Amino acid sequence: MIFSGSKCFNIILLIYISFIVIAESKKKAATAEPPKEEEVEKILVTETILVEVDNSPKEEIEELEKLEKEDEAQQAADTKKELAEIEEALTEASKDLAEFEKIAEEMNTMSPKELEEEEKPKESEKSDEESEASTSETNQEETDEDKISASTSTPGMTTIEKQEAPEDTFAVWNTKGKICLLAKFDAKFTILYASEGGEQKAEVKLPLNANVKGKCETTTTSPLLQLSWQKYVFSVMFNKTEEDNWVVTSMDLTYDTTEGLFDKATNAGKKTARSKVLSIFETPMKRSHFCPAQEVVMLYNANKQAVTARLHNINLQPYDVEDAKFSPSYRCNKVVLDAEALIQDETVPLAVGLTFGLIALIVLVGFSIHRAINAAKADYNTMP
Repeated sequence: MIFSGSKCFNIILLIYISFIVIAESKKKAATAEPPKEEEVEKILVTETILVEVDNSPKEEIEELEKLEKEDEAQQAADTKKELAEIEEALTEASKDLAEFEKIAEEMNTMSPKELEEEEKPKESEKSDEESEASTSETNQEETDEDKISASTSTPGMTTIEKQEAPEDTFAVWNTKGKICLLAKFDAKFTILYASEGGEQKAEVKLPLNANVKGKCETTTTSPLLQLSWQKYVFSVMFNKTEEDNWVVTSMDLTYDTTEGLFDKATNAGKKTARSKVLSIFETPMKRSHFCPAQEVVMLYNANKQAVTARLHNINLQPYDVEDAKFSPSYRCNKVVLDAEALIQDETVPLAVGLTFGLIALIVLVGFSIHRAINAAKADYNTMP
């Protein structure tokens, strides 16, 4: 095929333009600029935000859980603190109650004279505080104070008038102010104690002005008499028998060998000596026990005799006391010579029996020897 000149020119021009276009494209591709740093930073920030957005629910949940745990711990601490405060308040209340019971018990065991002396300071304080009251109120207060002066008065309790105990007696009152236990006796205690020089003895007498405490008979308790002075406490326990009698069932003495009376005592301190099971001073009910003779009771510490208690001029009544005085007495069967008792126990009859038995044996042996000698003489005389 033969091309004309114009057509060849057009074809060459088209090919040239195509090469130019291709060359420009390659040049642009080769010279294309990479992404700018600002754009890269924006992309990274965007990705970080997206990651934080994705992680934010987890962090919030963890934060909430942490706050809940802190709240629970705080609530537990507050609850513990409140319980401690409640416990402390209960402890204080129990102490106040114990103190109140102690005061009530002391008031019940005090004599009317002691109550009068204790009420006088209270009455003077009360009159000073109310000195500005009207004349009628003052007169009324004086009347009330006169009534209180001969009775037991404790806060929150009804005023109770107490019976007056006989002179030189130890008395215990019940909650109604009536005497339920009366006692009168002399007592002397011989106490054995260890000292640097060996075993020693100390003697202590029961004073007539000893402090008296005790318990009346109830459905759950037996009568108890407790006498205290200095560093000594002497207790006597009573009980009923099946034969409608009453007896003393136990005695004990608490003492302190740190006292000066116990010279150079070793292992010094507070000690208690108790009797074994007793059944002494047996007396019918509604009767008092009277015995001028001496009664000796052994008291033991760690199964070893520690104290000898000697009681005499005894008058006891732990039951059925009427009109604040002893009922008709039931006298003991002991004899008094020179203020000492010949105590009727098994030792005396046994000694007498042994003595008579020995005498009888000696007489019998002597008679046998006498017969043997006489028989020998008779045989000698009959010999051829």
